Amino acid sequence: MRFVPRHATNVLRGQLSAFPCALLLGPRQCGKSTLAARHCRGWKRLDLDRSSDFGVLANDIEGFLEANPRRVLIDEAQRLPALFPALRHALDRGRGAGRYLLLGSASPPLMKTASESLAGRVGMVELAPQVDPILSGRAVQA
Repeated sequence: MRFVPRHATNVLRGQLSAFPCALLLGPRQCGKSTLAARHCRGWKRLDLDRSSDFGVLANDIEGFLEANPRRVLIDEAQRLPALFPALRHALDRGRGAGRYLLLGSASPPLMKTASESLAGRVGMVELAPQVDPILSGRAVQA
């Protein structure tokens, strides 16, 4: 599928330059992973839909965050609610913007958990499906 540039790319860049963590939210198949992969080349990436990645993080969240203090992308972050309080402590220990990017479904529980646990530490970007007029109204990933 071809990449369709969108305004959210600039918003994501801005949030990562202003906050130590950014949260990219949106419904399934709206292009979160594609956008993050294009923007965060070379970052360590965990997809919590994969049991091996989930296990790596869930077995020792604090140890993982301490060993990986920056340039970490965590997809499907809502699958591990315990990540958010641990991430708050990791963000408070370190310095600098753009250290972590979390991706997740735009669900009320995720937004509530992130906003409560990471208040003042996370910039949020909401992504919606983009319609490409060339494809006659079919949604495309961005």
